[in-house]
Amino acid sequence: MLQTLAQMWMSVRTYVESNTWVATTLDIGKVALALIVIVALTVIALRIRKAIISRAFSLIHLTNKHQTTLESLALSVSRYVLLTIALLCMLAAFGVQIGPLLAGAGIVGLVFGFGAQTLIRDVISGLFILFENQYTVGDTVTINANQVTGVVEQLNLRSTHIRTWAQQLVVIQNSEVRMSQNFSRQRMRAIVTCTVPYTVPYDTVVTAVHQVKEQLLTTMPHVFLTDADGAYVELPQLYGITDIETHPTNCKYTIVALVKDTHYNEACNALRLSLATHLLMRHDAQEL
Repeated sequence: MLQTLAQMWMSVRTYVESNTWVATTLDIGKVALALIVIVALTVIALRIRKAIISRAFSLIHLTNKHQTTLESLALSVSRYVLLTIALLCMLAAFGVQIGPLLAGAGIVGLVFGFGAQTLIRDVISGLFILFENQYTVGDTVTINANQVTGVVEQLNLRSTHIRTWAQQLVVIQNSEVRMSQNFSRQRMRAIVTCTVPYTVPYDTVVTAVHQVKEQLLTTMPHVFLTDADGAYVELPQLYGITDIETHPTNCKYTIVALVKDTHYNEACNALRLSLATHLLMRHDAQEL
């Protein structure tokens, strides 16, 4: 029985070797099968990497924003690594010698390096932005002196994606970030100005600001910054007269307060509305 099977196998092998088209078909089948396996494994690896990375970073005690930023960076780097490995495996399936290819990668990399200096600068700048914690995903920032202002949606090695207030997605290369202003670092000073005629007494404005402070402390105390003991750091107060030259009949008053970064816009709007309301009320009372 075994001898019969061996003879059959030798006959099949001889037939395949003597018929070129059969051998070619089998080779194509092997390559196609290898490509299918490589693609399938790559897709699986790309899908499970997110869960692995999220699990790994959850074991480290980081803030939500910092964790989101690092996860985004790790996902970006791992995607490039997996796709590069898949490409090399595909080349090997086609019979390309990977050893000499990797050996010559140093020379090729040197050649491409001269033409990819901007890319290298982007990557280095991205690393410094990340390690120096200049901004993270979810922060509200202004880049390059009001060139673009918005919320950071993605921070990659090459670029930063910022969503503006008008919902435009702006992509800026990391090497182009020369100056960044971060509005999401726990505290912000709400600065509100109002222009009042010279005929309005200074004490009237002082009283209105005091009423604004009392009202906001009652209606929205959560917006103001507190210290470790729970005491308010800087409640709304009159900074003073900050301009008497721009308007010939009016002077400008400035009101300031330290608020939490997450409530900055809310606090500024509330200060303006409350201040305008109390000044108008006192003006009407004086007219009466």
